[in-house]
Amino acid sequence: MKCYEPLPALNRKFVIFLFFTAMLFGRETILLKKQVLVNTPKIELSQIAIIDINNQKLKNYLSHLLIDQKYYKNDSKITKEEVRQLLQENFIDTSHISIKGQQTTVRFQKNTLSKEMIEDMIRKYFKKKYPNKKIRKISLRMKPVAIVGRYTTTIEPETVSRNYAYVRVHIQPADGKEITYRAYLMIKTLANVVVAAHDIPKGSVIQNEDVEVQKAVVHGRNYPDLQEIIGSVAKVNIYKNRKITRYMIEPNYAVKKHQNVRIIYKKGPIMIELLGLALQNGKRGDIIKVKNISTNKVLACKVISDGVVLFLY
Repeated sequence: MKCYEPLPALNRKFVIFLFFTAMLFGRETILLKKQVLVNTPKIELSQIAIIDINNQKLKNYLSHLLIDQKYYKNDSKITKEEVRQLLQENFIDTSHISIKGQQTTVRFQKNTLSKEMIEDMIRKYFKKKYPNKKIRKISLRMKPVAIVGRYTTTIEPETVSRNYAYVRVHIQPADGKEITYRAYLMIKTLANVVVAAHDIPKGSVIQNEDVEVQKAVVHGRNYPDLQEIIGSVAKVNIYKNRKITRYMIEPNYAVKKHQNVRIIYKKGPIMIELLGLALQNGKRGDIIKVKNISTNKVLACKVISDGVVLFLY
């Protein structure tokens, strides 16, 4: 039931009770305002008039009476007689109510949503929701739309990948049909990458002070993390602010392939050293294959220091 429609019989007794109660307080006043700016699609009586009535129940009831659009649709004006008619349609005895003022001119507050405003909403949403993604371009087809009164907007991601995204923008007026737009976004994904803090010469062992972590656009998965880079050796000259990729570094091997090494045979108090040839690269603790030069046998050995391996029985 709408408030401006005639009341059903069940409520008539309550309204009649308000009439007689109001009459005990004497003549009441409704003063029409000359002009009002409305920010809601529907208009209540209290928005266009000052209601001076002592009976609080009746005053509250009248304040929330909805004014039918038929009164202002054509000329945006609500007259004194139209207010009286509204009261009578809602079973209000107007004989004890004085309606002052000739008419109220109604102006609706309109909000114009532009393409730029919607794009700005999308950018703010992505900045908060996806801080590691930056929007490069937004493709959105829409014309400016005028909305009367308050409205809410909701952004709904459909697909978000490394390079693009689809989102829906829902605009819901306070009293009206929802408007939906679909936008295509070209995006770039930022990730933590390790860059050279200064020039790093080829062959240098990379230390903490040689690098720093920055957010940058990355392509592919060829970017090692900080833990993998620290302690490795630069295979090429790495220049300042250059992103470090895997092809630029190699582990700091204690033993390198085809390198002559010392093989230690140790059993109890007996220790023998022989000459061998590393058949694999190896860091400290790695188990690699080493050829005993004197016998040409291939042995499994553990790397214990630079150029030194321990034979494993």
